[in-house]
Amino acid sequence: MNSLLHSLMTRAICGIGALFLAIADHSSAASSEDIAKEIQQCTVRVVVFEKDNIQGHGSGFFISSQGHVATNRHVIEKADSAVVVFSVGDRVFIRSAELVTTSATADLAILKIDPLPSAKAVKIANLELAAGQEIMTVGFPGALDSGTWASLDGVEMTGKSGEGRITTAEARNDFVPAVFPGAVAKNLTDAGVRLVLHSAKVSGGNSGGPLIDAEGRVCGINTALLPASMAGVDYPISIHSSELIALARAHSIPIDVSSSKASSRGSLSSIHLLLYIVIAAFAVVMFLMVLRKPRAVMVNAMSHVVRSRKHAPAPRQPASASSPNGFPAPSAARGSMRLRGRDPLGLSYDLTFSPADFQRHGKRLVIGRNNDLSQLVVSHDSVSRQHATLILNGSSVQVEDRNSGNGTKLNGSDLRVGQPAVSLNPGDKLTLGEVDLIFEIFH
Repeated sequence: MNSLLHSLMTRAICGIGALFLAIADHSSAASSEDIAKEIQQCTVRVVVFEKDNIQGHGSGFFISSQGHVATNRHVIEKADSAVVVFSVGDRVFIRSAELVTTSATADLAILKIDPLPSAKAVKIANLELAAGQEIMTVGFPGALDSGTWASLDGVEMTGKSGEGRITTAEARNDFVPAVFPGAVAKNLTDAGVRLVLHSAKVSGGNSGGPLIDAEGRVCGINTALLPASMAGVDYPISIHSSELIALARAHSIPIDVSSSKASSRGSLSSIHLLLYIVIAAFAVVMFLMVLRKPRAVMVNAMSHVVRSRKHAPAPRQPASASSPNGFPAPSAARGSMRLRGRDPLGLSYDLTFSPADFQRHGKRLVIGRNNDLSQLVVSHDSVSRQHATLILNGSSVQVEDRNSGNGTKLNGSDLRVGQPAVSLNPGDKLTLGEVDLIFEIFH
């Protein structure tokens, strides 16, 4: 009887599992389509003019509800003027653009147009991209254009200035951004600028368009294509989104930034979670049916837990200045020190230093993201170039914030700029932006 029930249970679970995988695969595909549609409603064509003649075009995207548009600097740098062309449904909007700022090193530009009620601003991801991570490029590659965007053939202009309606399918194709899937190959740094190498298609006209992750957030700005003559194959390159975040914040442009990890294909949605619960519940019920004495088993298990709690050891007392055996607590002046921990993505950091390191740098060690400006490097987007300073004061170590962008915390309490340095003791948790590090002293 038990073997029969066990066989039935196994078949039922396998059947439900197959149903789950089928629904999960369908849900992932639907999710990708929804994300593509969302980002298309944020993407624009940037048309540049020399005097009154069209000289070319690139792509761009809305980064604020106030009409700010991000694109590449090389798209607009030689233009006398530029317009932004945006469509939603069968409506077309053409707006003059003003230049707000550019970055020559990062090849970025931010334009400003009059806000459009139907335009949506993107969410920008601020995190390290992982090799193999799914991404998509969005924009207006010129190879796919029929030219109606320039001639406005198939577009009926309305009474409102700079607005029209699309009347032909051919014209409609010109106003819909193209979306190509791919994956991250690796992260690069060139002349201090962070770049992303990936496999999603780009060509002339894609410049300035968004590179998006599986959540539909902008994780890069499409900028170049390494020629096949140089590498034997085309390699698309995008500027890492952190460069755009820095440029926008430097000019007080309101942007929506996210630092949470992107989910991968097959991650749990509400229906996935419900199916998991159903499978687990069914398995438990069938398991109890197979047992000869299920109630006795459950009672014994609960009794064991209760007995364990009754005999649990007393909680440890907080550490004092001396260790339990009477010896003094570790001293920073005599031992090596370490800060180690992980960031939200699970990347590990292990920073080891000694009193000799303090002496070489005037008893002060800077922690930050920049190799040239910091002695202790934590390469995470949420960490500033120079984030905090460790100070050797006699036999103890102190810490102070260096006006960091995302703040410094000690055991959950904020360290304010200008506040006197605070003692850092073994076991303390030092938080730099989104990275948690535990301080240790050892011999």
